[in-house]
Amino acid sequence: MDIVQIVKKELEEIIKKKTPSHAYLFVGSKGTNKRANALRIAKGMLCEKGGDDPHCSCSSCKRVEESNHPDFREIGKDGQSIKIDDIRFFQRDIAKKPYEGDYKIYLIYNGQTMKAPAQNALLKMLEEPLNNRIIILLSTSKESLLPTILSRCQVFYFTPLKYDAFYEEMQRQFGYGDERIRSLFQMTQGRLGEAMHYIEHPEEWTFYEEIKKDLDRVLEGDKNRIFTLGRQLRENKVDEREVTDFLLMYFRDLMMDALEGKQEKKKDLTIEKINDIIEGIFAWQGTININVNKQLQLENLLLKI
Repeated sequence: MDIVQIVKKELEEIIKKKTPSHAYLFVGSKGTNKRANALRIAKGMLCEKGGDDPHCSCSSCKRVEESNHPDFREIGKDGQSIKIDDIRFFQRDIAKKPYEGDYKIYLIYNGQTMKAPAQNALLKMLEEPLNNRIIILLSTSKESLLPTILSRCQVFYFTPLKYDAFYEEMQRQFGYGDERIRSLFQMTQGRLGEAMHYIEHPEEWTFYEEIKKDLDRVLEGDKNRIFTLGRQLRENKVDEREVTDFLLMYFRDLMMDALEGKQEKKKDLTIEKINDIIEGIFAWQGTININVNKQLQLENLLLKI
């Protein structure tokens, strides 16, 4: 049993026995289903039918799914940083009794973005827990959080699925064939939440498949494709973080092939060159919040090939 299955089993046991902690910290990279599991707890605790069925469609579960339940609050869902005023809103609201159910659940996204004032305000809530109140904090890492916050949360780690588990999930839910599952796994590296996003937005999947084909052509010697890729990036107004994450996955796969002696696409693309490109991608990510020409960034990066 891998860590994903262990976490799922533990959460289902919490819901079944109705023995939630007052605070949880879900740690994992983007797309590792942290939110889906947080919603599972919220629906399980607020469900009108007891919460045993993860696919329940009662009114309460539907409203949690739609972020429309009065006893379920969220901040940071749209990707914004968590500020002290956001936490203060929760501080005021948490003192009020539940409106409909037995619990009130508070879901905080992007925990890694909280500065010291917001974290200290959250810590005060964690130090004085109220009965039947559950705080769920989602974060891509725990290093940016105060040790005192960590010590007051039950921590769960969410990791990408291994290929076999990912394959089984895609077949079970969608009946996909080998080639499609392999393509989706390469794009998401087993991050189930990311896979679901691309399935729900097939135009993005198609876009990145085209990007991958163009990168393959660049490796085969078609330098003109470098400038085609740059234009595509500019014209489609693609999120830079997503593009750089995709490039990291692409070149990490090349690195693994090179290390295992399976490099077929461009035999003179050495491990050192691939490593230089990967370092260049990391450097690019460091400038994402700065007004830098992303088309030029990509072109300069690929000209290293």
